[in-house]
Amino acid sequence: MEQAMRLLLAIGCDKYDYTSPLIGAELDATRIFERLTSPAIGAYNVEHSRLVLSPNSDEIRYALRDLLLVGEPIEELTIYFAGHGCIGPASFYMASRDTRLDALSMTAFSLSDALRAVVESRAIHTNIIIDACESGGLIEDLNVILKGSLIGEAGSPGITLFAASASNEDAAESPAGGLATSTLIDCIDGKIAVRDDIPTLELVEIGRIVGNILAGAQQTPIVWGLNLHGASRFCANPLYSQHDTDLRLALTTSTTSSLSISGEAATSLWRLYYSNPEEWRSADYIGTLRAALCSIEADQERVGDLAYRFCMSTLARFASSDDALLPIRIYAGTLCALLKWMSQQSVEAVSSRLAGLLIESCRSICSQLLVDLESDEYALLHGSGGLPDLFYLPIRTLETLGWLSLSLYESESQELADSASSSQYISICRRLLDTYPGGFSAVSEAQAPSLAAIVLATEAVGARDISEEILGYLMRSSIDCRAMFADTAIDGKGAFRYIYARASDQLDESLELSSNPTELLTVILRLGQILEIDHIFDQELWSFDDRSCLAFVADSLYEFGDRTIPSGNNKIWKIGENLFRLSDLGGTWTHRSQRLKSSLERIGILCSCLALQDRVPWQLIDDLWPSIET
Repeated sequence: MEQAMRLLLAIGCDKYDYTSPLIGAELDATRIFERLTSPAIGAYNVEHSRLVLSPNSDEIRYALRDLLLVGEPIEELTIYFAGHGCIGPASFYMASRDTRLDALSMTAFSLSDALRAVVESRAIHTNIIIDACESGGLIEDLNVILKGSLIGEAGSPGITLFAASASNEDAAESPAGGLATSTLIDCIDGKIAVRDDIPTLELVEIGRIVGNILAGAQQTPIVWGLNLHGASRFCANPLYSQHDTDLRLALTTSTTSSLSISGEAATSLWRLYYSNPEEWRSADYIGTLRAALCSIEADQERVGDLAYRFCMSTLARFASSDDALLPIRIYAGTLCALLKWMSQQSVEAVSSRLAGLLIESCRSICSQLLVDLESDEYALLHGSGGLPDLFYLPIRTLETLGWLSLSLYESESQELADSASSSQYISICRRLLDTYPGGFSAVSEAQAPSLAAIVLATEAVGARDISEEILGYLMRSSIDCRAMFADTAIDGKGAFRYIYARASDQLDESLELSSNPTELLTVILRLGQILEIDHIFDQELWSFDDRSCLAFVADSLYEFGDRTIPSGNNKIWKIGENLFRLSDLGGTWTHRSQRLKSSLERIGILCSCLALQDRVPWQLIDDLWPSIET
C-alpha cells in the first residue's frame, strides 16, 4: 500500500519588476516552510516540498506541477503565499515578480487555476493560506470547487482557505513579517493556545483564533472550510500531551457521581498548569490544588487520584525547566496539599508513592550536586556571584540543604536512609561549609524552616559536628546584625536596600526592612539548647537586648498544609525582659499536638514547612529529642 504524503508549497515574493517591493514576504514563507517541514510540527515531506522566493509566474506553475505530480497519494497539501495580491477578472491573483497589474490574467498566478490543479490531484485535504492585500477576494474563486460533480462523492477533496485580510483591506507587514502570518506561527508554536485536547490542529480552527486576535487591527482574516473526510492534520498541537489527557480525565471523572470540581477550581488548575515555569510558586500551587481537593474531599479515592495526576502532569509540562529543585518542589507541594487527608487509606497510598519519588529525586540531585561541586566548587553561585548573592546565597544554601535533607528519610518506615545516602548528604554539607562559609549567614526569616530541617536530619544521623558548625555561623551573623532579619516578603529592590543598610550598620534606621518579632532567632536559640551549646549562646544573648522573638506551635500537625494555620499557641519573648538564657524558652512547649503516626506524615510536615517557608515544625524538633524539658 502506498504511503500518503504531506506536501507544502511556500511562496514568498519581496521583489517586483513592475510594482513596489515588500520587506517581509520571503521571511514569512521561509518561517512557514521551516515549521511545517519540521518532523515535530508539520512533518511535511521536506524532500518533495518546495520553498520558492520571489519567483516569476512560470516558476510558480512549475513548482506546483512538480509538487502535484509526485506520483504518490497526497494526504495533506498546503499552499502558502505571501506577497502582493489583488482581485482581477473572475479570480483572485497572487502577484509574482513579473506580474503587471494591467495584465493580471497573463502575468499573475490565478487562485482559480491553483484550485483546479488541487482538485485534479485528489489530495485528501488542501490548505491554502494567502497573506496578501485584498486576499479575502478569494471567496470569488470558490465556484471552481463548489460543483456537484466535485463534492459529495466518496473521495471528494477537503479544502480550507485562509485569507489574511478582507477583499477591501490591506495586509499589514513589517521587517519581522506579516501580522497575520506571525500570529498564525504563534499558534503553530503554541505561544497562542488554540486547544489542548487533541494531538493535531486544523487550519480552520487556527484561522478562527487568528481572526479573533486581529479583530480591530484594521485587517479582518477570513477562514473557510469544506471537510468531507473528517479532521485534517494541518500541524501537530504543541499544547497536547498524554499528560493533558490524564489531567482532563481526573478533572471530569468521579467515583461518586454527585461530586464535581467547580468550574472555577478547574479553571484555576488549568491556569496553573499552563503557567510559565519561571513564575511557578509553591504557595500558588498548594493553595490552588488544595482548594480543588477540598471540593471533592468526600471522595477520598478521587482526592488522591486528582492530586497524583495533577502532580505528574505538571512535572511533565515543566520537564525542560533549568531549576533542578523544581521537581522536588512540585512533589512537596502535592504532599503538602494532601496532608489533611494523609491518614486516609487511599490518600496514604498515593502520598507514599509521591514521597518515594520525592526522596528518589533528592538523592539524584545530591549525587549530581557532588559531581558539580567536584568540577566547579562555586557551582551554587548564580553566574559569577556578585552583589545579589550577598543576600540570596545564604537563603539558597540553607534551602538547598533543607530540601536535600529529605533524602535521608524513607516514606514507608520509621527508619532513616541507608549509610550511603547519609554519607552523601553529609559530604555535601561539609563541602558547602568549607567552600561557602559566607553562605551560612542569617539574613531572612525564610531560612528558619530550612535550618530546622537540616538540623533534624544531621542530628538523626549522628552528624552533630555539622549541626554545631552551621548554628555557629548563623549565631555569629545574627549577632552582627542584632537579629534584624529581612522579612520573607521582601522583593529584589528591598533586598538591595537591606544589604546596604546592614553593611553600613543602618538597620535601626530602616526598621521596615526587617521582621519583628523574629522566629529565625528562636529557631537558632532553641536548636542551640537541643545541641547542648546553650552555655555558649547564653553568653551572647545580651547582643540582642530589646529584640523580640517568637514561636508559633500549631495545635494540629495536619493543619500545616493550610495556607494559614487556623489555631495554635503563639509565644513572644523580649530579650532582656523575659528571656535571659536559653532555658527560658522551655515554657513555650508545655502544649503538644497529637503525635505523628508515620514517617510519611513527618515528610508531609517537612514538605509544608520547606515549601511555604513561613512555619517551623516545632513538634518534630522536640519529638526527636524527648529528653529536653517540655
